[in-house]
Amino acid sequence: MELRWDPILREWVIVSGKRKERPVLDTARCPFCPGSEEVPSGGWKVLALPNKYPALSPDPSPPDAKADSPYRCRRTKGFCEVVLYTPQHDATLAELDTAHIKDLIDLWAERYRELVA
Repeated sequence: MELRWDPILREWVIVSGKRKERPVLDTARCPFCPGSEEVPSGGWKVLALPNKYPALSPDPSPPDAKADSPYRCRRTKGFCEVVLYTPQHDATLAELDTAHIKDLIDLWAERYRELVA
């Protein structure tokens, strides 16, 4: 996991070889729907889960790029989580009521405070 400078776009880009290990998902089964082994059963409105295939790590290894690479590289660190807005698979943010959106924003704030501490 590293940052590489893209000289054409003139911006830093996250490169993570571990992301290629993600499985191809069966479109008939969502890993985040109720009943899946990925999420706890019932009792939640909004939920934050660790990302199994994160683009960033809190303790990254040295950059992968070789010395002769045309890209400038630097180590990067961070956290990746999956935030589930609702147990309803097909619901959108616009469909949630105000109290539910407040719970979501409170979860974002809680996760931010915990991760930057």
